[in-house]
Amino acid sequence: MLKYVSYRDQHFYRDTIDLPVDTIRKLVDHIILERKAVDIYYRGRDVPGIHFLIGIANDGHVLVWLKGAEVEHLVLRTHIRPIIPTGDDTYYGGPMTPQAYIKDRFMGLNDSLKAKMQLGWEAGAQYRDSL
Repeated sequence: MLKYVSYRDQHFYRDTIDLPVDTIRKLVDHIILERKAVDIYYRGRDVPGIHFLIGIANDGHVLVWLKGAEVEHLVLRTHIRPIIPTGDDTYYGGPMTPQAYIKDRFMGLNDSLKAKMQLGWEAGAQYRDSL
């Protein structure tokens, strides 16, 4: 389940994304076999592993990568649509309107960055091919 709110477009997003399990298994096996895994702390010690990176771009574009040492693979590129938020989507310490929730949750976002976005900075960027 992926759930987020976008400051730029003021939309809420929520969807379940099916990952390509067979592709991921093959990539993990290959990365481990090629000794391209990264150390991941697990139960008191380092073990070989792989990082999942999730990129969320403008307008609901979502990318998922597998990343090891000196290797990265894009395993999913998808798009999710905005939703009409429910009470669960806008609850933080108590019920809020969508507008109040956005204002509260992005209160710490730098004002100069907010101003840039309002002027259209990076408005067309999709980041669909970058890590």
